Amino acid sequence: MFDLVQSIDDIISINSQQALFKDIRVTTIQMGQVSQFIRTDQGRMQQILMNYMGNAIKFTSKGTIEVIVGIQRDRLMPNIALMRI
Repeated sequence: MFDLVQSIDDIISINSQQALFKDIRVTTIQMGQVSQFIRTDQGRMQQILMNYMGNAIKFTSKGTIEVIVGIQRDRLMPNIALMRI
């Protein structure tokens, strides 16, 4: 199990200096009810989130970066959820 919410906050914090240098604001939006803890490969998930954040900062010249997190449930498999970031 891995704390998704804390991981996103940590990654934003790690990249905050670079965003601040470019005068970019970073916000987090949760769409619906998002599970705080998820079962996944923590290292891979953090790597993906770091890459998303790094690219967002790299390719944004000004303005705001919104990290939007949501869960989509599958009607046929209620125990499975698709996470969207």
